[in-house]
Order: sequence, then structure tokens, then C-alpha cells
Amino acid sequence: DPNAYSQSKHHQMVGLRYQHGHLGGDSYTIKELKLFELNAHNDIRLVLNNFRTDFEGGSRPYSQCDGGGMYTRSKILLIPQNTLSHGLNDFKLKETVDREETDPNTCKVHKTTQHKTHQLQFNGEKYLFEHLDFLDFGI
Repeated sequence: DPNAYSQSKHHQMVGLRYQHGHLGGDSYTIKELKLFELNAHNDIRLVLNNFRTDFEGGSRPYSQCDGGGMYTRSKILLIPQNTLSHGLNDFKLKETVDREETDPNTCKVHKTTQHKTHQLQFNGEKYLFEHLDFLDFGI
């Protein structure tokens, strides 16, 4: 991942982003991120594991009126802050969730968008993040 996750000269961070998903029925695509710290002694330490940055999925009808459906797109941006916790950058997390629901009776599509921010800090061992406190992915 080419993003700059660290602004410290003594602690570099490298991100590994990967994607997995399922097609058919209720289809989805998930992108996750692992962050590794590289210190001045070239030691590597996993500091953020399986952090879900993107989700896209749901059930879509074959036609607009074919039984309704729901589709969700969610994205979380990690924005490095100038503040440090235990030597590593804090992050501001900005999540946006877009949902589309098709009413099976009226065939109308209802769209909603939610935004939420959160602060992510390093506790000396790893970044802790409980996704249940953030926006619901709808899965």
C-alpha cells in the first residue's frame, strides 16, 4: 500500500492491503489492511490486523421490481494525525456508508448516506479498533 502511515523518522509504517469476496446470491467484496511498524533496528511488528477499509455488497434484484433488494458501500479512510501515542501516529478515521434499498411493493429505491469519524490510537502494542462502535455495514 503506497500511503504514508507514519510521519516519524524513527518508526516507519508499511501497509498491506488485500481483497476478498463472494459472487452470487448475496455478493460482497471486502478490502482489509494490515499495518506493520519498521523501527530503527529493522524489526517488523504487526500493529493493525485485518482492518476493514472497504465493503461493498448485498442482494440486488434482477430487475428493479424483482423482490426488492439492498446494497451497501462502506469506506473508511485512515488519515495520519500530527499527534503520537507510544511513538506511532494517531489516525483520524472517516467512514462513509451508502445504502440503496428497493421496496418490492413500490419498486422505488431509497438511498441513505451516513458519515462518522473516530480517533485511532496506538496502545504500545497495537492499534485497537472495535468496529461495533462504528457504523453498521448491514451484513
